[in-house]
Amino acid sequence: MRDVARLHKLGIPVVFIDRSVGNTKLTSLVATNNYNAGYEAGLFMAERLGWSGRIVVLRVRKGVSSTDFREKGFIDAATNLGLTIIDAPYIGDNVAEGRKNTKDILSKYSGEIDGIFTPNETTSSSLLLALEQLTPNKSMVNIGFDVSQRLIDGLNKNIFTALVVQRPYRIGYVGVTTAINNIIEKGDVKFLDTGHILVTTYNIKTKSITDELKLNYPTLIIRTGRDD
Repeated sequence: MRDVARLHKLGIPVVFIDRSVGNTKLTSLVATNNYNAGYEAGLFMAERLGWSGRIVVLRVRKGVSSTDFREKGFIDAATNLGLTIIDAPYIGDNVAEGRKNTKDILSKYSGEIDGIFTPNETTSSSLLLALEQLTPNKSMVNIGFDVSQRLIDGLNKNIFTALVVQRPYRIGYVGVTTAINNIIEKGDVKFLDTGHILVTTYNIKTKSITDELKLNYPTLIIRTGRDD
């Protein structure tokens, strides 16, 4: 982070948008609070399962800070609220590899899994592909993280119960305004949480959620059954 320190000495503020590079106290970070987002997913899972159930967390790979925080937030909430994590394997950051590893996990614990959490688009897509090739347990609660057209379609098909979705429009907007404010006011705000959206099979039909999704992901096709 020598370049950041050099810019700081020159009086030039640095703002990281979406994620930071290394650890430094000399910059602002505008991003999703990944721990909180994972924690809310764990809370939602516990509520849906009635505060008891056997859960699998399909991790990406060790050392990815964003997904590490999401996984930790989810596990903390789930275990604090009565759920049991029966396995938390790393399935990789490649969808083809992840699908195979996910199918192996589903076969290993056939009939024993009440819910699955996937912490990013790769793992969520891997779970979706695996479940499309198997006979799904309709009572299983599956919570994915991130969004794509396939994942939204998976939500509409009830393969996913919910998706935790970031707000890239707000991340970009707040990132730029933070940079401007730091220049004008010499501010030193270190972290700004841009929030997240918990999109469920129920609230995706509401105007507030569809409007938020269209703002942040304008290419998505969202089928709600509403006239608007």
